[in-house]
Amino acid sequence: MIEINGKILCDGCFKELDKESECSCGFSGNYANSLQSGMIINGRFIVGKQVRESDTVKEYLCYDPQKSDTVLIKEFFPKMLVSRNGDNSVQIKDADDLTAYNSLMQRFIELMQIPQRLSSDCFIKVENAFYENNTAYFVIKNHSQLTVREYIESGKKISDKQAVLSLSLAVKGLCELKENGFVNSKISDRNVYIDDDGIVADVFETDQYDLAHHMKESVAFGKTSFYMSAYDFAKKEKDISSDIFSFGAVLYTMLTAKQPQSPFKAEAQFDKTALENSTSEKRLVKIIEKMCRIDGQKYESLSSLVKDINRLSRRYGFEKIKISSALEETNKTKNNGKTIKIVIALLFVILVVAAGFIFADKLPFFRDVDIPSLSEIFSKCLTFIKSKFSGGLL
Repeated sequence: MIEINGKILCDGCFKELDKESECSCGFSGNYANSLQSGMIINGRFIVGKQVRESDTVKEYLCYDPQKSDTVLIKEFFPKMLVSRNGDNSVQIKDADDLTAYNSLMQRFIELMQIPQRLSSDCFIKVENAFYENNTAYFVIKNHSQLTVREYIESGKKISDKQAVLSLSLAVKGLCELKENGFVNSKISDRNVYIDDDGIVADVFETDQYDLAHHMKESVAFGKTSFYMSAYDFAKKEKDISSDIFSFGAVLYTMLTAKQPQSPFKAEAQFDKTALENSTSEKRLVKIIEKMCRIDGQKYESLSSLVKDINRLSRRYGFEKIKISSALEETNKTKNNGKTIKIVIALLFVILVVAAGFIFADKLPFFRDVDIPSLSEIFSKCLTFIKSKFSGGLL
């Protein structure tokens, strides 16, 4: 317990207590390599309990006497590279890793600053930042949401309405990312937060992907690789399709309480039956299957995903997602290029078939070929065109 402004507070969660009572939060001490509870950082914030951590970031519940309220503070702490001294400062384990550490910290700082340039409510904004103890700290609002993993582990079930709202909000955020030239490519059940109303996506925290990229240790991918497709996992440059797949995989986890696959497997594996049995909203199942590329389906653009989501969201009265004209133009340009390729391929097929009809009796090659009728050819061509140009779910 600690005393602040004449009040007795729990030194873990800062709940006000009677002098003789114990806090129900169960805080009993610090985690290994964590900041000591009760210490003051940046000359202002009182450190409480550690609430969560990844391979590169520790997150603490802290108290801000200036606002008489709690905040969350993220500490850059790549545990593969560093340890903590007795004075709570961060120390590099191996001098050879100094360059990797500085590079990772710079990456962490850049990523934490990105939400400030975005207007969407899907992204947690930084309220304060400082450098201390040989590392970087970022202060964010203390939100009540749990990560998807924490939410499911607490025994709560995610409803159809929650899942649809989460999908709508997340894709709205992805649109803004795309419009501003960003791509995330590391969404997982550990950095998407959910409550009973919807989600707030903390999608800019560095994690194992960054460590593996800098240290060339594939083992570092462990916990998050199965929220990326094998194709995206191998790509050097990620694009928006990576984010679509990753959030589709998170939605799969939301509904089924299962992760897509075991760590270290190359290809994402989904239990299609479990997904179909998890919800009565069949359109949602179809969207998730297409986001996760189940049975060979795939969204060719962000705009085609938005169209399907808007159709589904209308049933729940959710706000329609709007795509900027610039993003629409990008998708049109991409589709126009694909259209030209398809037309050229069809013209080539028609020329070959026409040659078959003309020279069937003159060239030995065509005598042994079973040439289909014109109606069969047109039927197959129409089927092919429909499969390529269907913007939404048919």
